Parts: sequence; structure tokens; C-alpha cells
Amino acid sequence: MNGIINCDYANFSNLDISGLNVANSATVIKLDHISFNNVDSGGSHLTMDGIDYSFDGCVFDDSGNYDVTVNNDADLIFINSTRGNFTDNFLD
Repeated sequence: MNGIINCDYANFSNLDISGLNVANSATVIKLDHISFNNVDSGGSHLTMDGIDYSFDGCVFDDSGNYDVTVNNDADLIFINSTRGNFTDNFLD
């Protein structure tokens, strides 16, 4: 996803293995209170490429293999968020 992202209270479902893939050229104004559901097997619900962001109120189900994939040193913080049943590191 490129361009300006200003999204609050959305549901992303039936995602491919990249999930919601936010490119390093995107400008994220708001991406909060998002539910991520039904990502393909082996996939990640959300992929962030080099963008730092503090998420609020996100929910990840237990489909796929990862809640979040980070590329190019993106720093992410999740506040009031619920994660799937994974063993990857997720600090809230």
C-alpha cells in the first residue's frame, strides 16, 4: 500500500501471505482500531517496510504464521492491542 493512509476502525480479512503490506513510500497518518483476520497460511497479517508507527486498538486473529513482519528497521508500538497465538515477540 502506498500513498497517504488515514484509516480508523476497519477490518482487513482474507489477506494473502503479505497481509496488509505498507510500503516505505507510504505516509501513515492513522492506522488504528484495525482487525486483521484470515491471512493465508504462512503469512503475516501486517507488513511494515521502514515506517515507524504506534498502533492503538488492533486485533490479530490466529491465522497465518505472524502478526507483524517488519522490514528495513521499522519501529512499531502496539497499545491496547490483541494478538494471535504466536511465539514471535510482540510487546504491548
